[in-house]
Amino acid sequence: AAPLNQPVNCRYGPSTAYAVVGGLQLGGQAEVIGKNSDVTWWVVKSPNDPSTTCWLAVSLVETVGNVDALPVVNAPLAQVSNIQVNVDPPSLSVSCSSFPQYITVTAAITTNGPANVTWRWETSEGESFDKAPLLYLEGSSQPVLLYYKVNAAKDYWFQVHILSPNDTVGQAVFKATCVP
Repeated sequence: AAPLNQPVNCRYGPSTAYAVVGGLQLGGQAEVIGKNSDVTWWVVKSPNDPSTTCWLAVSLVETVGNVDALPVVNAPLAQVSNIQVNVDPPSLSVSCSSFPQYITVTAAITTNGPANVTWRWETSEGESFDKAPLLYLEGSSQPVLLYYKVNAAKDYWFQVHILSPNDTVGQAVFKATCVP
């Protein structure tokens, strides 16, 4: 496959709802190894990393060879591809009699395509807060928020634990100190 007249995005799955994971430049070629069931997308060896695959829109490329014989390939299951966790403030130093204090923990959860993400907050204190699933209609990022009561001076960590579609975590640390 080669671009018709402009560079072409190569996506994680067969739809513009999937994240761009590479590209095919004018003059470049990619080996076509499969197609979706309605033959609107080609599965190719990624031009950026031939050990991986990505999807090109049929309407944007020209092909050479017997594409009719290519196998039909199902769309990949989209996954959480990134989690960025932040604590505000990043650390805290107060009088020891000033506890409890409140902080804000935020995270951006990013998928590479349409997905229903089940997840929860977890803390170094052994707490777990299950949250409503997040629906992604396309590969994108959604923010989540946790208000947290800090009861004592110590080191803490907070993490977003993704349960499905893939098991992964993103974590941030926080240090609370006090002076008598």
